[in-house]
Amino acid sequence: MKALKSIFILIMTLMIIVPFTVSAGYYVQNKVNDPVEITKADVVVDGVIDESENWSAPAKLSDDYVKYFYSSVCATDIDMYFAYDENGLYFAADIDELAEVNGTETGNSVVFTTAYDENSLDENSKNVVGFNGDVFILALDPMGLYVRNGYIAATDYTIWYCMGISQNEDGSCYGRIYRSRSEGIDGEITGTNGIELGVSVAEDMMNWKVEGFLPWDLIISDMENKTFGRATCTPEELYRGGTQFRAAALYQDVIYDIEQDGAPYPYNRYMTICKEMYDASPAYRMDGEYTTLFGLNMFISENDPVFADVDKDAWYYDAVKYCYNREYMNGVSETEFKPSATLKREAFVQVLANLSGADLSGYTTSSFKDVANDAWYAPAVEWAYENGLTEGVSEGTFGAGRYVTREQLAVFMTRYAKYLTKLTRGEADLSVYKDVSEISSWAVDSVSWMVYKGFISGTGDDMIAPKATATRAQMAQIITNFMKEYGLNLY
Repeated sequence: MKALKSIFILIMTLMIIVPFTVSAGYYVQNKVNDPVEITKADVVVDGVIDESENWSAPAKLSDDYVKYFYSSVCATDIDMYFAYDENGLYFAADIDELAEVNGTETGNSVVFTTAYDENSLDENSKNVVGFNGDVFILALDPMGLYVRNGYIAATDYTIWYCMGISQNEDGSCYGRIYRSRSEGIDGEITGTNGIELGVSVAEDMMNWKVEGFLPWDLIISDMENKTFGRATCTPEELYRGGTQFRAAALYQDVIYDIEQDGAPYPYNRYMTICKEMYDASPAYRMDGEYTTLFGLNMFISENDPVFADVDKDAWYYDAVKYCYNREYMNGVSETEFKPSATLKREAFVQVLANLSGADLSGYTTSSFKDVANDAWYAPAVEWAYENGLTEGVSEGTFGAGRYVTREQLAVFMTRYAKYLTKLTRGEADLSVYKDVSEISSWAVDSVSWMVYKGFISGTGDDMIAPKATATRAQMAQIITNFMKEYGLNLY
């Protein structure tokens, strides 16, 4: 009896496991692309990818890594390009349908159709992308917003901008762009809202190129819609120097199944163009609905700082460049940064407001007796006070004109992390510092967490120097460390 019971359990286990192992298919590692630097554009959106238009280097999906998914062959080779200007993001793709891969014929053909995929025999594929043919899909996640906020099912939290080619009755082709996974907003956006799309098709129909333009305002509006208004930003925050993007591109390649009367069957032929996952693990070309979308890491080209007193060989140069491009810290003049100068409390609070992109226009009064209503820093101080970032040095006194100490800076930054809803758990062993006893009791936890995270470190000779004032160069480095960890939190 026990033996029969064991056999029954084994059979049932195999019945559960086998379907999953069969349907999983292959997980094929993609060739890792170099980080893509988005360059300033001079693009004519016509489907002709001209080098003079100043496109980025291509992100490439190569047939070197083509393998089999089930019985079908992945057989598409794609180069993808990006560029930008103050108005929006340009993208382009050069798509080849391969007739043969590794000696195996693919039977590929580019399918142009005006029909939506509502007639798909696969119920799960109906109206997924708004086309019933070959479709190039761009999934945008400005600045890694969705990943940073813990979303795993990327296909549910990104809007797909889908580009395809349709045919007129005379056989001529035209491009369409459609938004998918965008509940509550119109899917078809061809020729609306400043959107442009250009396509070109080779005579043998085995190659097609697409160039498109998406306005920053549209991207931001879609992001706001997808997050129910909780996330927003300005176009300037998307295209200023050094800004990072998360994105991916997929290609939906129609499969014809003879057993289903030749009906288009868009299944298991999604392919990604990607660099690597958000956690830096390799990205994959996968099939079906579970394609990982956050593969392509792009960034806007950065400008060198214009300050005569910031040498390129200085240890703080990269940090100043990072803060300069993002307008987190300004110079004391157009040509001077003064890296060794110390920072006053009011100037530091202004930096925090800069990090948040805070709208200070509504702050017209002051809660502190030493901060005049018309002081240049009064709005930032009041914003910080209302959001729990500062309590002042005593009741009713902010401490304007005083320099920020290292322990005060640690408290400010810890409160700012909590303001961003970040966890501030983790403690460093402060006993390694000879002057640990000099840390004020109200600052111990903050100093410990900042050291634990690597945002601040000792000053040499095993000292933490809690009462020392922070220099502008040190501040730039701390801000850089912090923001590279947490990024711009748009929530």
